[in-house]
Amino acid sequence: MNYQDKPYFCILPWMHLYINPKGKLLPCCVANDKKPFPMVTDGSFEEIYNSESMNKLRQNMLNDIPSSVCEYCYKLEKYGSHSHRKHSNYRYFEPRLKDVVDNTKEDGSLSEINVLYFDIRFSNVCNYKCRMCGPLYSTKWYEDADLLGWRIKPTDNFVSIDNIKNFCQVNFQYLKSIKYIYFAGGEPLVQQQHYEFLEWCIENQIDAEIYYQSNGSVVKYGKYEIFDLWKKFKKVTFSVSIDGLGYMGEYIRSGFKTDTVDNNLTKICQFMGNNKEITVNCTFMAYNAFFATEFFDEMSTKDWVLISNVYTQLLIGPEYLQPKVLPKEIKEAAIEKIKTSKWFSLYPKKFEQLISNLQEDSTDMLWKQFVEYTKKSDDRRDQSILNFFPELKKYYD
Repeated sequence: MNYQDKPYFCILPWMHLYINPKGKLLPCCVANDKKPFPMVTDGSFEEIYNSESMNKLRQNMLNDIPSSVCEYCYKLEKYGSHSHRKHSNYRYFEPRLKDVVDNTKEDGSLSEINVLYFDIRFSNVCNYKCRMCGPLYSTKWYEDADLLGWRIKPTDNFVSIDNIKNFCQVNFQYLKSIKYIYFAGGEPLVQQQHYEFLEWCIENQIDAEIYYQSNGSVVKYGKYEIFDLWKKFKKVTFSVSIDGLGYMGEYIRSGFKTDTVDNNLTKICQFMGNNKEITVNCTFMAYNAFFATEFFDEMSTKDWVLISNVYTQLLIGPEYLQPKVLPKEIKEAAIEKIKTSKWFSLYPKKFEQLISNLQEDSTDMLWKQFVEYTKKSDDRRDQSILNFFPELKKYYD
């Protein structure tokens, strides 16, 4: 049976482990964290991997039954996007086929735990306050948490693992065979635990490729020079989150400074050499959808990235920040700009999900939510969306 082609099958629950900033273990980083999954303190990797929730998820996937925990990927695929599920199946399916066929019991549990890919978020410490984020992934968001209805104290930082060395020693039999380690935020390069974990990996000769999703704001933290640590690993992929440069980039990701990130990425590019890679991850949303082609124009001037390594994704939540909420005239103009650009003719797949979302009908309520949220955020941050998006003025006031 070709599991890879099943619409609800994903290889990750057979070979992947994700820990969010609160210490919750989930099938992957885009899984619905409102569902009942275990905490990192609930037991060993084996107990967690064969928990009731994980077993049920694997059963559903093998029997063509959708799972609400996987809604994010289903929504992306509706827009024609290359979802996390599809990407993982494409990259990891063949090496793990034996686990699916021979290692899975009737109840969905696994006979043997083989963690190939480890995704760890050590805390929510971050030096940015991105408009589409929130307190779960950024401590800078605490001052604006009420915009999302959160009640949180400035001292309530989330930490997934209190003692890195103890955690690694307890789970050494699973960690020793890991081939891919993914770091994201918060911002991993301003988290002490990230550096402690890298040091442990080096000391214990963990032969893994490491991958970052970072905001690119720092290359030095306290006593740590990141390049000194990276040179101990066979491959480092550094993906920087950028949704625009200049005022628009700084508007979307509060804390972002174009010159700082530009300089840091130049340093990273110079260090990396042939066995390293820099990519750019751009999230399309209502704030930057109209300027998608201009973003590619800007990226094409940068020496530290190839346009082929600029990856795009559609913002799924909150829904009132999706591109579809924009006024109809602006959406039509955005689609026209994209379809007549050289970038669309060269890289159509980078824009297909955006176009699909722009073509979708929205509601007056979503537009109202967008305006209310944006105005409140602008007031808090002493910014104005009209400074870079004057086309909204007649609909916005």
